[in-house]
Amino acid sequence: MDQQSISNSIPNKPLFIYQPQILAVMLVFYSPIIVALLVFSMSFIFQ
Repeated sequence: MDQQSISNSIPNKPLFIYQPQILAVMLVFYSPIIVALLVFSMSFIFQ
């Protein structure tokens, strides 16, 4: 992944363009919580 071409192609860059690993860490961190909430609400509904 070329950092310079990304900087040139996008004039107003948000933070996650610079640091995609933060996005990946957030996804990895939040997906178990979301899955747990889904499973919990499903079991609560079907009881």
